[in-house]
Amino acid sequence: MAYSIDFRQKTLDHYEQHGNISQTARTFRITNRTLYQWIALKKETGSLQHRTKGGNSERIDKEELRRYVAEHPDAYQYEIAQHLGCTASNVGYLLKTLKITRKKRQPSTKNKTSKK
Repeated sequence: MAYSIDFRQKTLDHYEQHGNISQTARTFRITNRTLYQWIALKKETGSLQHRTKGGNSERIDKEELRRYVAEHPDAYQYEIAQHLGCTASNVGYLLKTLKITRKKRQPSTKNKTSKK
């Protein structure tokens, strides 16, 4: 969970007054690395607002994926990804969530060994 902006600001104010990263980190019980990241964030953006990470930027239409797999059962994941305009790992993840298996299985055969 991210620290509040108020807490971050208090921490940076303390650092600016004392000029010692280790002491400030110990006082506020955070790591030196966290404090360095907040200082860099303040320099880059001018704010201490938590950066949001991009996620789910590549949406795949589930029905289009099912249709493509039905039409091209031997297609590799990277080929499906090229068709859908996403990454192969996204295709693999969605195939797994849709419970679509891609393994080719041998037909079952009877055991031909003689019984004693």
